[in-house]
Amino acid sequence: MISDLVSIFIPTRGRAEQLKKNMALLRQNTHYPVYDLIVIVDGDDEDTLEVCEKERLPYIIRLHREYFVTKINFAFPRAGGNYLVCLSDDVEVQPDWLGIAVESFRKEFTDDVGVLCFDDGGEWQATIDPHPFISRK
Repeated sequence: MISDLVSIFIPTRGRAEQLKKNMALLRQNTHYPVYDLIVIVDGDDEDTLEVCEKERLPYIIRLHREYFVTKINFAFPRAGGNYLVCLSDDVEVQPDWLGIAVESFRKEFTDDVGVLCFDDGGEWQATIDPHPFISRK
């Protein structure tokens, strides 16, 4: 089966260390074969820009401080994938998270896939389910 390209974009501001930690998890836990990644950073966020350069993360600089949603809207037309993922900079992805999400699109007609979190006896658990998190382009 040929895999579809998935574009993952991560809007961020002022969370350089969190971004660095979560990019390590993303690299470790993303087994899906074809994806591209774009980090959207405000131009005056020097610590995050430094992390992007050291970690060799592709990034887009926004000249002015912008809200999360504005950054998402900016990234959508620049995404080359058949599937689009908006990933918050504080999300710690689990093993094969992306493969599971894409597979849910292939099994049934779904427009959006997301993570639903619930409290399971004092511990937060997450499951991927139809929900606005990953969208069909």
